[in-house]
Amino acid sequence: MCVIIAKPKGVDPLNKEYFENAWNHNSHGGGVCWKTPDGEVMMQKGFMDKKEFLDKLDEINQKDNSFIAHFRIKSVGDVSPENTHPFVMDHVTFAHNGTISSLKPIEGKTDSETFGLCFLKTRSMKWIKDNALLLELALGTSKFA
Repeated sequence: MCVIIAKPKGVDPLNKEYFENAWNHNSHGGGVCWKTPDGEVMMQKGFMDKKEFLDKLDEINQKDNSFIAHFRIKSVGDVSPENTHPFVMDHVTFAHNGTISSLKPIEGKTDSETFGLCFLKTRSMKWIKDNALLLELALGTSKFA
């Protein structure tokens, strides 16, 4: 199952060993979204090279940044830069781990991306927060951030 590492703003930088271990066990690509101290949301994904990804994480792993890093291990879809997470859909940015076996992926999309398109993209953040339990039930043993 994929690994998601989330760090809120104000938390000391995480130990680089976490990222190293996550890649070593989930080396089918990676991506990260982060919020800069001035509030700008940035995203970079499609990392297929360990050093490039760890260098990017080292750059953003700062106390004043929050971020979500995703380390992929293939379950559904090919090993490719396009199938790495996170996904940005209008006002929603998310990463997912696990397989949503009850959901048939849209052609050319992963199960995670299909879930986002069907259940998150058109919803407000208030709706998503208010219905977190419902979303968790739909995901089964999967998790998202």
